Amino acid sequence: MHRLRSGPAVLLILAAVTFGGLAHAAPPRKELQARQEFAAGRYANALEIFAQLYAETLHPTYLRNIGRCHQELGDPDKAITSFRQYLAKAKDVKPSERQEVEGFIRDMEELKRKRAAAAAPPPPTAPPVSLAARNTEPPPPAIVARPPEPPPESAPVYGRWWFWALVGGAVVAGGAGLWASGALGGKNAKCPSGVVCQ
Repeated sequence: MHRLRSGPAVLLILAAVTFGGLAHAAPPRKELQARQEFAAGRYANALEIFAQLYAETLHPTYLRNIGRCHQELGDPDKAITSFRQYLAKAKDVKPSERQEVEGFIRDMEELKRKRAAAAAPPPPTAPPVSLAARNTEPPPPAIVARPPEPPPESAPVYGRWWFWALVGGAVVAGGAGLWASGALGGKNAKCPSGVVCQ
Protein backbone atom coordinates (compact mmCIF):
# COMPACT_ATOMS: atom_id res chain seq x y z
CA MET A 1 0.00 0.00 0.00
CA HIS A 2 2.88 2.28 0.72
CA ARG A 3 4.05 1.62 -2.82
CA LEU A 4 0.77 2.80 -4.35
CA ARG A 5 0.91 6.09 -2.51
CA SER A 6 4.44 6.80 -3.64
CA GLY A 7 3.69 5.79 -7.24
CA PRO A 8 1.70 8.93 -8.13
CA ALA A 9 4.26 11.11 -6.36
CA VAL A 10 7.05 9.58 -8.38
CA LEU A 11 5.06 10.11 -11.56
CA LEU A 12 4.52 13.75 -10.66
CA ILE A 13 8.22 14.24 -9.96
CA LEU A 14 9.16 12.42 -13.16
CA ALA A 15 6.70 14.52 -15.18
CA ALA A 16 8.00 17.76 -13.64
CA VAL A 17 11.58 16.83 -14.41
CA THR A 18 10.70 15.72 -17.93
CA PHE A 19 8.59 18.76 -18.83
CA GLY A 20 10.91 21.08 -16.97
CA GLY A 21 13.79 19.63 -18.94
CA LEU A 22 11.90 20.18 -22.16
CA ALA A 23 11.15 23.75 -21.14
CA HIS A 24 14.83 24.37 -20.52
CA ALA A 25 15.78 22.55 -23.71
CA ALA A 26 13.56 24.79 -25.89
CA PRO A 27 15.64 28.00 -25.63
CA PRO A 28 18.89 26.32 -26.72
CA ARG A 29 17.16 24.95 -29.83
CA LYS A 30 15.79 28.41 -30.64
CA GLU A 31 19.17 29.87 -29.91
CA LEU A 32 20.79 27.41 -32.33
CA GLN A 33 18.23 28.35 -34.97
CA ALA A 34 18.89 32.09 -34.38
CA ARG A 35 22.62 31.55 -34.73
CA GLN A 36 22.09 29.63 -37.97
CA GLU A 37 19.93 32.44 -39.36
CA PHE A 38 22.57 35.00 -38.38
CA ALA A 39 25.39 32.96 -39.91
CA ALA A 40 23.40 32.58 -43.14
CA GLY A 41 22.94 36.35 -43.38
CA ARG A 42 19.21 36.24 -42.65
CA TYR A 43 19.52 38.93 -39.99
CA ALA A 44 15.83 39.82 -39.82
CA ASN A 45 14.92 36.19 -39.02
CA ALA A 46 17.73 35.96 -36.46
CA LEU A 47 16.58 39.23 -34.89
CA GLU A 48 13.05 37.93 -34.45
CA ILE A 49 14.24 34.73 -32.76
CA PHE A 50 16.72 36.55 -30.49
CA ALA A 51 13.93 38.97 -29.49
CA GLN A 52 11.69 36.01 -28.56
CA LEU A 53 14.52 34.44 -26.55
CA TYR A 54 15.12 37.67 -24.66
CA ALA A 55 11.39 38.02 -23.94
CA GLU A 56 11.31 34.45 -22.58
CA THR A 57 14.49 34.57 -20.51
CA LEU A 58 15.46 38.24 -20.02
CA HIS A 59 19.07 37.14 -20.38
CA PRO A 60 21.22 40.18 -21.38
CA THR A 61 23.31 38.16 -23.85
CA TYR A 62 20.32 38.22 -26.19
CA LEU A 63 20.42 42.03 -26.11
CA ARG A 64 23.96 41.86 -27.48
CA ASN A 65 22.78 39.47 -30.22
CA ILE A 66 19.82 41.74 -31.00
CA GLY A 67 22.27 44.65 -31.30
CA ARG A 68 24.43 42.65 -33.72
CA CYS A 69 21.37 41.89 -35.89
CA HIS A 70 20.45 45.60 -36.01
CA GLN A 71 24.08 46.38 -36.79
CA GLU A 72 24.08 44.00 -39.76
CA LEU A 73 20.70 45.33 -40.92
CA GLY A 74 22.18 48.85 -40.98
CA ASP A 75 19.97 50.30 -38.23
CA PRO A 76 22.47 52.18 -36.04
CA ASP A 77 19.98 53.71 -33.59
CA LYS A 78 18.46 50.36 -32.59
CA ALA A 79 21.87 48.68 -32.53
CA ILE A 80 23.30 51.34 -30.20
CA THR A 81 20.29 51.07 -27.90
CA SER A 82 20.59 47.26 -27.67
CA PHE A 83 24.36 47.39 -27.08
CA ARG A 84 23.99 49.97 -24.30
CA GLN A 85 21.21 47.96 -22.65
CA TYR A 86 23.45 44.91 -22.79
CA LEU A 87 26.36 46.73 -21.11
CA ALA A 88 24.00 48.09 -18.44
CA LYS A 89 22.31 44.76 -17.63
CA ALA A 90 25.10 42.21 -18.06
CA LYS A 91 26.92 41.71 -14.76
CA ASP A 92 29.84 39.53 -15.81
CA VAL A 93 31.11 41.31 -18.95
CA LYS A 94 34.83 40.79 -19.43
CA PRO A 95 36.90 43.89 -20.24
CA SER A 96 37.77 42.56 -23.71
CA GLU A 97 34.09 41.93 -24.46
CA ARG A 98 33.14 45.40 -23.15
CA GLN A 99 35.75 46.94 -25.49
CA GLU A 100 34.34 44.94 -28.39
CA VAL A 101 30.77 46.12 -27.70
CA GLU A 102 31.92 49.72 -27.23
CA GLY A 103 33.68 49.37 -30.60
CA PHE A 104 30.35 48.28 -32.13
CA ILE A 105 28.74 51.40 -30.64
CA ARG A 106 31.47 53.64 -32.09
CA ASP A 107 31.03 51.99 -35.50
CA MET A 108 27.29 52.63 -35.42
CA GLU A 109 27.78 56.25 -34.34
CA GLU A 110 30.22 56.73 -37.23
CA LEU A 111 27.67 55.22 -39.63
CA LYS A 112 25.09 57.72 -38.37
CA ARG A 113 27.50 60.64 -38.95
CA LYS A 114 28.30 59.45 -42.49
CA ARG A 115 24.64 59.10 -43.36
CA ALA A 116 23.86 62.55 -41.97
CA ALA A 117 26.72 64.06 -43.99
CA ALA A 118 25.59 62.27 -47.16
CA ALA A 119 22.00 63.43 -46.66
CA ALA A 120 22.96 67.09 -46.23
CA PRO A 121 22.84 69.01 -49.52
CA PRO A 122 26.22 70.28 -50.69
CA PRO A 123 26.80 74.02 -50.48
CA PRO A 124 26.12 75.79 -53.78
CA THR A 125 29.22 76.62 -55.77
CA ALA A 126 29.68 78.66 -58.90
CA PRO A 127 31.06 76.74 -61.86
CA PRO A 128 34.70 77.56 -62.59
CA VAL A 129 35.25 80.05 -65.38
CA SER A 130 38.38 79.81 -67.48
CA LEU A 131 40.52 82.87 -68.10
CA ALA A 132 39.83 82.69 -71.85
CA ALA A 133 36.10 82.68 -71.21
CA ARG A 134 36.45 85.67 -68.91
CA ASN A 135 38.25 87.68 -71.63
CA THR A 136 35.73 86.90 -74.39
CA GLU A 137 32.64 87.75 -72.46
CA PRO A 138 31.30 91.26 -73.00
CA PRO A 139 31.53 93.49 -69.95
CA PRO A 140 28.34 94.03 -68.05
CA PRO A 141 26.43 97.08 -69.18
CA ALA A 142 27.44 100.18 -67.29
CA ILE A 143 24.79 102.11 -65.51
CA VAL A 144 24.80 105.65 -66.88
CA ALA A 145 22.65 108.40 -65.51
CA ARG A 146 20.97 110.37 -68.25
CA PRO A 147 21.23 114.13 -67.85
CA PRO A 148 17.89 115.83 -67.54
CA GLU A 149 16.47 116.94 -70.86
CA PRO A 150 16.63 120.72 -71.38
CA PRO A 151 13.35 122.45 -71.79
CA PRO A 152 12.38 122.86 -75.45
CA GLU A 153 13.87 125.98 -77.02
CA SER A 154 11.53 128.87 -77.33
CA ALA A 155 10.64 129.80 -80.87
CA PRO A 156 11.14 133.48 -81.76
CA VAL A 157 8.14 135.65 -81.22
CA TYR A 158 7.51 136.01 -84.94
CA GLY A 159 7.41 132.19 -85.19
CA ARG A 160 4.45 131.87 -82.88
CA TRP A 161 0.92 131.70 -84.15
CA TRP A 162 -0.48 134.19 -81.68
CA PHE A 163 2.01 136.85 -82.88
CA TRP A 164 0.61 136.67 -86.39
CA ALA A 165 -2.91 136.61 -85.09
CA LEU A 166 -2.24 139.87 -83.26
CA VAL A 167 -0.59 141.42 -86.32
CA GLY A 168 -3.48 140.32 -88.50
CA GLY A 169 -5.97 141.67 -85.99
CA ALA A 170 -4.14 145.02 -85.82
CA VAL A 171 -4.13 145.31 -89.64
CA VAL A 172 -7.80 144.50 -89.82
CA ALA A 173 -8.60 146.92 -86.98
CA GLY A 174 -6.49 149.65 -88.54
CA GLY A 175 -8.14 149.11 -91.93
CA ALA A 176 -11.56 149.16 -90.36
CA GLY A 177 -10.72 152.35 -88.50
CA LEU A 178 -9.54 154.03 -91.69
CA TRP A 179 -12.57 152.95 -93.57
CA ALA A 180 -14.83 154.17 -90.82
CA SER A 181 -13.19 157.54 -90.85
CA GLY A 182 -13.76 157.71 -94.57
CA ALA A 183 -10.13 157.80 -95.51
CA LEU A 184 -10.30 154.73 -97.74
CA GLY A 185 -13.45 155.16 -99.60
CA GLY A 186 -16.13 157.69 -100.18
CA LYS A 187 -16.23 161.16 -101.58
CA ASN A 188 -13.35 162.67 -99.78
CA ALA A 189 -10.74 160.37 -101.17
CA LYS A 190 -8.82 163.30 -102.72
CA CYS A 191 -8.35 165.14 -99.49
CA PRO A 192 -4.86 165.12 -98.15
CA SER A 193 -4.30 163.13 -95.16
CA GLY A 194 -5.09 164.76 -91.87
CA VAL A 195 -7.33 167.32 -93.58
CA VAL A 196 -11.04 167.11 -93.42
CA CYS A 197 -12.59 167.85 -96.72
CA GLN A 198 -16.13 168.95 -97.26
